[in-house]
Amino acid sequence: MIRPADGAALLCALALAGCAATPEMPSGAPGPGRLCASGLVTYRETLALTPEARLDLRVVDLSRGMAAVTVLAKVEGRIAGPVPRPFRICYDPAGFGMEAKPALRAWIEDRQATLFYKRAAVLLPPDQSVDNVYLVLDALGSTGGDGR
Repeated sequence: MIRPADGAALLCALALAGCAATPEMPSGAPGPGRLCASGLVTYRETLALTPEARLDLRVVDLSRGMAAVTVLAKVEGRIAGPVPRPFRICYDPAGFGMEAKPALRAWIEDRQATLFYKRAAVLLPPDQSVDNVYLVLDALGSTGGDGR
């Protein structure tokens, strides 16, 4: 179990490590004029992931429906260790149009297979950063309760 003090330190460390580990994806880095979403990601099932398991987070614009999703930010990295795990993803809101519907998508892959995913995208405010997002991913093939 993570104590609050350990959780804060872990969140900071993961946020810094995630940005440093993905220099080819500057969309994950905070900066002037950028918005960020941060929080915890977990899944319900009792399953130990291999060290190769990866979390993939994306901020997408859903204003044109699922058929024409625009990816505005993508951050991926290893998710070894116990859940919940902290995350942070930052993006440039200038990439959205006036009718933007920014949303967060997430999934976990291991050995080239998707194990867990967020059934419904989490809508984000188009004009402000958000903290304390709690993503509960569903096992692929599960009914997932309410799907959120």
